[in-house]
Amino acid sequence: MVFIDAGASERIRDVMVAGARGILTSDASVREIHDAISDITAGHVFLSRSALIGLLEVLRRTRPAEQVLSRTDLPALTSREREIVECLGQGRTNRDIARELGVSEAAIKGHLSRIMVKWCVRDRLQVLVTALEAGVLRVGPQNGQMLDRSRLEPAGAR
Repeated sequence: MVFIDAGASERIRDVMVAGARGILTSDASVREIHDAISDITAGHVFLSRSALIGLLEVLRRTRPAEQVLSRTDLPALTSREREIVECLGQGRTNRDIARELGVSEAAIKGHLSRIMVKWCVRDRLQVLVTALEAGVLRVGPQNGQMLDRSRLEPAGAR
């Protein structure tokens, strides 16, 4: 687990490449530290909300002009899976998502596992990066919205 300065977003990617399984910014709360330790010991990757937002902003700025994937290249998600990707994009933990959706953490983990299998990714961070690369995820200062929900709709659902 690594702590970085809150304004050092550019270093997050390097720290991940170096093998860090958890990244918290210096302004992390006690709860975030506890959640990070729990997630990392369970074999997951953890990024604090501010680290996640910083990483997504760096990826948005450095992403090639042409997207790597298109939304149509990705297998469609169920409406619940789309909700979960949206919550991930807002930096929420599994516990927070479970509370908000009124389900167990185990149910959230199950949905995340199915998303990872569908998109052929290993962890929740890759879910977010894949969503960003495919244009499903938007990160920007305008109105605080990180996801464009309409772009998560399965083909033919509109």
